[in-house]
Amino acid sequence: MPDELGVDPNPYSDLWAWYGNWSDGSLPSYPSRRRYTPDLYGRILGEVFLDGHNGNLEMNKAAPAEIYRGKPASGQGTGP
Repeated sequence: MPDELGVDPNPYSDLWAWYGNWSDGSLPSYPSRRRYTPDLYGRILGEVFLDGHNGNLEMNKAAPAEIYRGKPASGQGTGP
């Protein structure tokens, strides 16, 4: 995904690098990590389509998604 967008906001080369960062105390609690990780990519994807299929709907059929209750990014609405 980041290659297609020309952006990779993830500063960690692998999971061990990520673990090294949060285990040093910079993200001391599980809730602090839960807040950090979704915003790492700034919610850059709204909907994913592949071969005419809405990937969001397909993923929700397999496992319902958690509802995001934060504010949408500038210029993005929450309606259809």
